[in-house]
Amino acid sequence: AIFVMANSTYFDDVPVADEDPTKRRGRKKRETAHRIFRSAIDLMQQDGFDGVSIEQICERAGIARATFFQHFASKAALLSVLSDIICQKLDDELASEDLSPESRLRVIAEHLERLINEIGVIAPDMFAAFNAEPGGRFRVEEPSTGVTYRIKTVVEMGQADGSFSNQWSADD
Repeated sequence: AIFVMANSTYFDDVPVADEDPTKRRGRKKRETAHRIFRSAIDLMQQDGFDGVSIEQICERAGIARATFFQHFASKAALLSVLSDIICQKLDDELASEDLSPESRLRVIAEHLERLINEIGVIAPDMFAAFNAEPGGRFRVEEPSTGVTYRIKTVVEMGQADGSFSNQWSADD
């Protein structure tokens, strides 16, 4: 199956967060991982998840096959970067203390909607492959990181200030 989608812009100009800017090696490693991921997404938008090989991703990213495997155990493992990128973008946008809980939740929803609009066609195959990876299973029931954690935090903030009902726990 051939997938024709608009070029993804969600992943353009993703800041590569680095706790210590003097740690060049960590920054370079992360930049390479993001470049590999972006190359994969671009190719998958044309040919679908299963229609793209690791070799094609490497060629598009301008890296050797060994470099790919220094960063990812498999093509499905690329999905680990997706959460990283989404969280970086959310953290940047949610950094303002002036945002109400409702506005924060709206920001998260807008990010997810944009992401679904851009990669929605390939997302089911990506998630299925990632979920099948050893250690790749999502643990929604234990939200402690990623987008789930950010949503939980916003709900707790809204419940604390009375913006949101306490009818359900933030964990729900």
